[in-house]
Amino acid sequence: MKRLSMRSGVVALATAAALAVPATAMAASIDVAGETTFEAGATTFTVGSATLDVPGYVVIHEGTETGLGDPVGVSAYLQAGTYTDLAITLDRSIEDQEYLWPVVHVESGADTSFNASTDVAAVDATHGNVNLGQLVGFPVQLTLQAATDGSFSGDIANVGVSLVLFGGGSMNELLAAAVAEDVTTIAATVNGEFVTYVVGAPEFVNAAFNAHFSGGVDAQTPLVLVKR
Repeated sequence: MKRLSMRSGVVALATAAALAVPATAMAASIDVAGETTFEAGATTFTVGSATLDVPGYVVIHEGTETGLGDPVGVSAYLQAGTYTDLAITLDRSIEDQEYLWPVVHVESGADTSFNASTDVAAVDATHGNVNLGQLVGFPVQLTLQAATDGSFSGDIANVGVSLVLFGGGSMNELLAAAVAEDVTTIAATVNGEFVTYVVGAPEFVNAAFNAHFSGGVDAQTPLVLVKR
């Protein structure tokens, strides 16, 4: 089982001094692989898999690349076993470029309700984080998608050429914005060369533009607009 998501681009560099929670030895593992890009306002983080040999929780801690801090989300009470695609709701929205730490915690009693003071983090000599005293947790860096609004920003001349930024969106949204402004031609640079879209022209005329932006247009893409 993979223990650290390479997709996160994170290498755990923490030292034992950075450990902010008490821990107890047990057999446990966690795979943090999962989605790392989220829409603004997202409050759910999914852990790829977690294995516990005693009942406990998977707790999401905020932190840095080198150490973890306070809990910001906790799973339901988990019996011993392996769990996959474990969706955990956070008590706040995910922030761009922040590090979150999924960590296995052990239920200290039998109340099935997480207590940050007594339900300590798990330590596993085989599957734990070597930079945090084998604590069963790893950092993941998260990214927010750029917001898209389907509109142009910048001054558009009544006639002639204008340089604007597009707020992002699908080709349909781009064309709707262009038609609303009476734009006749849209141009963008691709690998140092212009590709153009002529509004109302046959499909073959706009083939290169459509091919490049088939998946939509990123937010803050610079475009040249022509009005006649």
